[in-house]
Amino acid sequence: MKITTKTKSRCRILNREWLKVLAMLFMVFDHAYMTVVNVAGYGWMTQIGRIAFPIFALISEIPYNLMMGGEIIGPFHQNVMFTFLLALVFLKLIDKVLACSFHLAIKVICIAGICVLNVITGTIAFVDYSEVGVLTVLIFYLAKLMPKKYIELAVQFIGLWYINWVCLGGKVLIFPNGFEFPSRGWHC
Repeated sequence: MKITTKTKSRCRILNREWLKVLAMLFMVFDHAYMTVVNVAGYGWMTQIGRIAFPIFALISEIPYNLMMGGEIIGPFHQNVMFTFLLALVFLKLIDKVLACSFHLAIKVICIAGICVLNVITGTIAFVDYSEVGVLTVLIFYLAKLMPKKYIELAVQFIGLWYINWVCLGGKVLIFPNGFEFPSRGWHC
């Protein structure tokens, strides 16, 4: 039996364009719940929205690799979806530390250790924006946990200043004479 062009097009429901539309629709559910609905009983909307991230990662990685390195699998540079995925892993670790009944000083030391692990992992994994991208997400997350809005804004400002001015622009207190990352030329 010969399949006509009209029949073929009806069979291709889950192509790349439809995946994008589905991901955007799922994301609208999540954003609508967070900004408009946000009442008990509608948490399912945000759960549906969480499906958007892996769909976008799935449809964007191969084109990104082709554009950046001309290969389908590019092991030395990953798109921003992997940066966010790595950040999500570290956010879950931070949540686990905060949920424990440790003394505050122990929690702070554990979170600092997670941030150091983040820097190492972001560099080794070759994610987009390297360790700085993942660290930016962590800073905004930790700032959101602050008890007052002005403290949250201060943490965001200081964190972003540190990343953008100190790490990317010159010297860090830990390395007063500068430390050069040879692969990127950053001074930190």
